[in-house]
Parts: sequence; C-alpha cells; structure tokens
Amino acid sequence: MDWVGVSVYGPLTADEPWAPGFARAMGRVYPRLAALSRKPIALLEFGSRQGSRKAGWFRQALKTIASRRFPRIKAISAWSEAWENTDDSISNLKINSDPRTLRAYRQLVRRPVFTSKPTFRRR
Repeated sequence: MDWVGVSVYGPLTADEPWAPGFARAMGRVYPRLAALSRKPIALLEFGSRQGSRKAGWFRQALKTIASRRFPRIKAISAWSEAWENTDDSISNLKINSDPRTLRAYRQLVRRPVFTSKPTFRRR
C-alpha cells in the first residue's frame, strides 16, 4: 500500500512562537495532501518542544486526530527526541519530558481510534 506523508510540528526551539496549533497547521496542508492522491495519509512526525504549553499542544493534536476531522490520517508517529542547538539551548521533544505531556499522551492514545494493530484492505 502506498501512503502520502506529512510532518506537523509545534515550535522546535525556544525562539519559535506557539501559534498556530496542530489543528490549524494540519488544516492548511491536509486539503493539498488529499488532492494529491486517494491514498491514506500518514502523520510521519509530530511534536513540540518543551515549554509551558507542550502538554496542551499534544492534547489538542491527539484530540484533533481522534475526532477524525482529517479522516484520511491512518497512521501517526510522535517525534520523541532531544538535541542541543547551536546556542547551547536544548530542544526537548520527548513525550516523557514532563509529567503533564506524558499524562496527556497516555490518556488520549487509549482512545479506540488509536490502535497498534494496522489494518490493510486490498483494492
């Protein structure tokens, strides 16, 4: 099966603003992806840096995906990594970087829309 893929991020470094949220960012790119092909869409990477709004960003992203507002999204993968920037600051996108983000992630991925068992249909 072929896929169309996209990555959507919140801010990755401390100097990036928190807007737009996941739903708005995905809303800008989704129609173009859907027009490219009838294939399912994979959210190849999504994530946001550590900060006071990180848990809310993840919560909004996962609620948006679970709502099926973007029904062609059939696979997701969170970017869970940390690195040092050239200014010696750290960009921490790890899901377990703080208890609130980890709790939001765990609560929301329990929803039935998220599964670990892929389903493929032959055409």
